[in-house]
Amino acid sequence: MKQPPKDRSHLRVVGSGATSAAAPLSACARAQAALCLAVATHQSDQYDAQLQVLHSHGISREQLSELMTLTVEMVGPEVMITAAEVMDRYDIICQPG
Repeated sequence: MKQPPKDRSHLRVVGSGATSAAAPLSACARAQAALCLAVATHQSDQYDAQLQVLHSHGISREQLSELMTLTVEMVGPEVMITAAEVMDRYDIICQPG
């Protein structure tokens, strides 16, 4: 049986362009989002570039671990090994000289 349409009169259409109140995402936020997407889609060629940005913005191993945990929780256990590989790559990137 077909459901009646939901009342969405409280919603309004907004444009997709930036508004004066909108601020662009920081490079760190973009790198976090890109890394999560790369892990979710197994795009290993993206890991190091995003990890370099996160490292340059002072993201700690603990913060990255939290991000990878969230990614695994959202995507599923099939990316757990991938998330662990990202953590290993970050350890290498963070090594001095």
